[in-house]
Amino acid sequence: MAKRKFTVTAALPYSNGRLHVGHIAGCYLPADTFVRYLRSLGEEAAFICGSDDYGVPVALTARKEGKSPQEVSDHYRKIQKNDFEGLGIEFDIYSGTSQPPHDDISQQFFLKALENGYLEKRSQKQLYDPEAGMFLPDRYVEGVCHHCNAPDARGDQCESCGKPIDPELLNNPRSTITGARPRVKDTVHWFFLLSKFEDRLKEWLESHEEWRPMVRNFTGGLLESGLPDRAITRDLDWGIPVPLEDDPDAQGKVLYVWFDAPIGYVSFTAQWCRQNGKNLEAYENWWKDPECEIVHFIGEDNVVFHALMWPAMLMAQEDFQLPSQVPANCFLNIRPQGEDEQKISKSRGTAVWINEYLRSYDADPLRYYLTMIAPEDQRTTFKFEDFIARNNDELVACLGNLVHRTVTFVHKYCDGKIPPRGELSGEDRLQLEGIGELPGLAGEELEGYRFKNGLNRVMAAAREANRYFDRRKPWLLRKDNMPECRSVLNVLLNTIKTIGITAEPFLPFAGAKIRSMLACGTEEFRWKSASEPLPENRPLGKPEILFEKLEPPGDD
Repeated sequence: MAKRKFTVTAALPYSNGRLHVGHIAGCYLPADTFVRYLRSLGEEAAFICGSDDYGVPVALTARKEGKSPQEVSDHYRKIQKNDFEGLGIEFDIYSGTSQPPHDDISQQFFLKALENGYLEKRSQKQLYDPEAGMFLPDRYVEGVCHHCNAPDARGDQCESCGKPIDPELLNNPRSTITGARPRVKDTVHWFFLLSKFEDRLKEWLESHEEWRPMVRNFTGGLLESGLPDRAITRDLDWGIPVPLEDDPDAQGKVLYVWFDAPIGYVSFTAQWCRQNGKNLEAYENWWKDPECEIVHFIGEDNVVFHALMWPAMLMAQEDFQLPSQVPANCFLNIRPQGEDEQKISKSRGTAVWINEYLRSYDADPLRYYLTMIAPEDQRTTFKFEDFIARNNDELVACLGNLVHRTVTFVHKYCDGKIPPRGELSGEDRLQLEGIGELPGLAGEELEGYRFKNGLNRVMAAAREANRYFDRRKPWLLRKDNMPECRSVLNVLLNTIKTIGITAEPFLPFAGAKIRSMLACGTEEFRWKSASEPLPENRPLGKPEILFEKLEPPGDD
């Protein structure tokens, strides 16, 4: 069977701040889990991400910190990259939209869409800050949402109802720069004719009934109400210049961030190709090949961009493939100890920051917890006391206990070698048959982007293996029937191998430890080999503790 081929992306975080657990649960962790699974299967995958450097939030942070936007982007991109690496999230490339060749490729997208008749220059009225003496891009304006009346709605999209905002329709608008009430002033911008793609988008979306209901329902509702044409340029000095040197109206204009940011997936792929000794055009193998599936992992606030606007932009290019999946997670809320549930908020100090977490705890417990409470279908809540309990009661007491007591027992009573498998009892055969089904069952969940269910399959297998250990009582068998004891231990070690391989995409650090303890080679520790028996009499590696028992912060 030929290898499948995937381009997998995760949404670009703004390069103006640190990462918190909500970011990781939203798209980065499931994306990494999926890519690890694909590679364990032997499939071909490009895992692409980077920072959104041209976003207005970056310019606002730069203004606040007295730095240039480039300095801010470079600073926070490095922090984000370290956070991802600390969690074992391994992109093939983590770049930024201010890095070459992003400007060139974004300008190519603009010119091709213009050539194909999907861009139109229009005069429009835009909010202007009289005190700052500048036009206000959407995110420089806040006010009351004209859809749901939520306060403090940003001028691009309301966080409460998720709908796109027309900043001119905001009630009680104010400039985020000076706090002044903006006035309306004429300017010229280029509009992407999104309305021309309504029928094609509707047909395309209807062909993906397997997508998550949240994505289909949200995009379906927007299509029913009609898609407005959207301006894709702004009056700013931080961004990609509009590539029309002969047009005086283009002077001082840059591409709007919602247009250039998703192009980052393409430009980062081109950059990655060049870093691997290929020419830039090699990115076409990942974006224009009909045999390559494109999967965008995002959070719920990015659905409108990735399931409507970005596909329309790709259609406008006429030779790009459309996404085959857009797995979107809902928001992750947080409940600080002794407080009510609330949205994760940087300004309110309710975030669990990744760099701070990694100073005290290992990565796998957080990967485990965020997968187990993944907001795949609805918003869920991060509770630190629940995180501690699940680590201790599930990872330590179940999976860690199974591996540790089995491997140490073999070291103590079987000379540290994989014991031979003799005659099996009916219960032994049932255990091997049951664990043999795990790769298929867990794989089916992962293929369906049901990561929580997939990890639950793995943990259910670990619980059953512990029950098997207790029922077969190898500590008694070693006294009365050592050949049977060795067979039971052989079954347990092979069970651990299968569990370790299927757990590795979720818990890569624990997976690596299990592989080391079983003395497996890299190719031996792959999904396709999960049910193949371990070679008898091979020496095991040294026993290792998979997970440490955790205490809440402040406890002695």
